[in-house]
Amino acid sequence: MQTILSGSDVLGPSRENYLAGNNFYIQLETESAEEAERIYSKLSEGGKVFMPLDETDWAEKFAMFADKFSVQWMINYGDK
Repeated sequence: MQTILSGSDVLGPSRENYLAGNNFYIQLETESAEEAERIYSKLSEGGKVFMPLDETDWAEKFAMFADKFSVQWMINYGDK
């Protein structure tokens, strides 16, 4: 599994919703679909899902969510 820390600026209208910590995601690149599903189900439990784990144009499995502590995550498996 590979871990990537992604950060971004908070510009324009997004500034109004800025809270310390909502300008980055921890991205996990998993080695299997099963690993992606296992990690997603545990980390997203009690949190807020922005994009559920599903197939996308760029990946076999991808999700975006915040865990119950408001840490933001992206899970990615398999390039298309």
